[in-house]
Amino acid sequence: MTSDSNSNRIMGMNRTKWYVYMSLLALVALCISNISFFSNNNDFSKSTGYQTIVKDKVKFYSFPECSSILEKINTITATRMMYHGLLETSYATDDIEFAGYCLSVSYCVNNARLMKRMEEICPKILVLDIGDSPKTQKVHFMNTKVHYLVSNCRTQYFRQKLDICTPLGVRKSLTCAKNNLARQYVASFVGQIYIKNNGRHRYTLKMLNQTSDVLIKFSCDQLTNTIMLDSYGSKYLRDACDEYESSIQPTDYCQSMNATFILCPGGRQPPSYRFTEALIVNSIPVPYYESFDKDVPLPFHRVIDWGRCTKVYTDIGDVEKLIQSDQKVVASLLQGCSAIYQSHLSSFEAIIATVNQELQIVLKSRQTFTEVATRYVLYSFLKLFVS
Repeated sequence: MTSDSNSNRIMGMNRTKWYVYMSLLALVALCISNISFFSNNNDFSKSTGYQTIVKDKVKFYSFPECSSILEKINTITATRMMYHGLLETSYATDDIEFAGYCLSVSYCVNNARLMKRMEEICPKILVLDIGDSPKTQKVHFMNTKVHYLVSNCRTQYFRQKLDICTPLGVRKSLTCAKNNLARQYVASFVGQIYIKNNGRHRYTLKMLNQTSDVLIKFSCDQLTNTIMLDSYGSKYLRDACDEYESSIQPTDYCQSMNATFILCPGGRQPPSYRFTEALIVNSIPVPYYESFDKDVPLPFHRVIDWGRCTKVYTDIGDVEKLIQSDQKVVASLLQGCSAIYQSHLSSFEAIIATVNQELQIVLKSRQTFTEVATRYVLYSFLKLFVS
């Protein structure tokens, strides 16, 4: 009985190994066939935009219906300018078969009929939403086919593995001269302060205004503040403004740009227009965020090595240490900032090329995940077979 039992057990183990071996062979054959399918099946490549991923450019297609919806919006927004500008570049295509993404905005994806059509036809959907409060909807935020291009990259608007964090552009033509080595200030900030909600931490910049080579000036005429100041029982708010507000002259803004470090505190959203403007005039931008925004990424963080230029600061003490850096450190940061600006942000084409690089990394990383999962399954089968 014992001998028969041992024989049966051995036969059972051999049979199990045989099944595992055959399953392993089948899985390998399936992987090989999939690789062959992706590389040889041109119809699949066209229908998914795969061919545009493996080349230098990810192409964009725009639905006429989406353009019509956008035209009905009277105000000229950063989103609208980016949308139309992108369609005028070499990255746009009129043939959806050659598109890696359908270009859209929140107004379009929130249109149920149009969104359904885009989901059926588009390989991926890139939604532009550059502003304080992106109009993301949970149903779309859970959709991995939809990728967002946003400037407010707080967690509630930004998915680390799917979305692109873009800088805010320049609100109006910047006429300030580009800085040379002889700068008037070490650090500067001229701009709004806020009475409540996000942006209140700007007050702490006053702690830096102890010497003549640091320029800090506040204005308290931001619309929300004005409404609150005019409301009943707001005397303490008026007192707060009187305490921090300085008289700002028309020339003060460009004067503040003539600095080595340009302070870029967050307001209604973490990034500010001043960040891009600092790079334009060849200064070092210093993103100064509230503590709960410490993990918000800088623009195009997958492509740009911001460590060569700057990083996010949330403590005023660390900002003070930075502006006291020795000349060698400052020179290195200035050189890094200048190189980043020239390569990625100096023109609209450069910005769109960087967006394209970001998208290729996103798409490649998602493909790599599938490859890793496949290798893991293969390894598991092999380990079981050998044991």
